[in-house]
Amino acid sequence: MPVLFPVHPRTPERLASGPLPGLLREAGVRLVPPLGYAAMARARCRARLVMTDSGGVQDECAILGVACITVRTTTERPAAPGPRSIPGAVPVE
Repeated sequence: MPVLFPVHPRTPERLASGPLPGLLREAGVRLVPPLGYAAMARARCRARLVMTDSGGVQDECAILGVACITVRTTTERPAAPGPRSIPGAVPVE
C-alpha cells in the first residue's frame, strides 16, 4: 500500500538529525512537500487510512468514511472517533 507523507516545512530540519528519512524511504514512504487544502482533501478521499494529530482532519475523515488514527492523548471531538478513529498516543515532548 503506498504511503504519502506531506512534510511540514519545519519537519525536514528535525528529521535530518536522525535516521528516519532513510528508513521511511526504504519502507516506501513518499515524502512530499506540504499539500494545499484541495490537494490534501483529494488525498484524504482516496486514502484507506489517515494518521493525523488534527481534530479537523479527524472530523473530515469521519464524514468521508475514511479510517483515521488520531495521534493524540486526548481529543476535543469525542463524537468523531467512533469505530474509525483511535485516539491515544505516546505524548511528544
